Amino acid sequence: MKFKNQGQLLDQIKKAVDQRGPEEQVAVFDADGTLWREDANQVLLDYQIKRENQEAPSDKKSGKFEDLLADYYQKYHRHELCQLFLKKQAGLSLAEFQAQSERALAEAPLTVFPFQRELLSYLKKQGLKIVVITASIQWLVELAVKKYELPVDQVLGCRTELDSAKNSSDKEDSSRLFLISDRLVSPSPGKDSKGEV
Repeated sequence: MKFKNQGQLLDQIKKAVDQRGPEEQVAVFDADGTLWREDANQVLLDYQIKRENQEAPSDKKSGKFEDLLADYYQKYHRHELCQLFLKKQAGLSLAEFQAQSERALAEAPLTVFPFQRELLSYLKKQGLKIVVITASIQWLVELAVKKYELPVDQVLGCRTELDSAKNSSDKEDSSRLFLISDRLVSPSPGKDSKGEV
């Protein structure tokens, strides 16, 4: 079905919502290119590469990881790139990953589509559960959803298992830090597996 404008699309969605049954209703969205214009993983990757290049001595700037990722973009689906990117984060604390993600989003904000914001708000007011299923890193998309105050109930994305380690720098707090591992959680939302997730 084709629509001439967003108003027609919204009218069709409202009709479908009005005709729904009594069971729990879920509205599912993609993130990159659907909720916002940019690729969230690329925003974070660009930030990390820029930071690594600033911190590395000029004679040590090989660009090998950057070249590898560019090669991946040419040959593989972005889901496989996400897995490679996640494995690069192995050993990083989840707290540091989130801090880097926040800094990256502050430097290069995502452009949320106004129509999608309106649609999410409408569906939420109608009592639907809003789920985002993305091939981007789950923790990054969760931060973006929170930062842009989108009414999303759950994000399912590419992620790894988390390891725990004592926080040795804070002697008063015996809480544990969570570290990103290299063990990917399956199923992971990708080109053909979003329905399975």
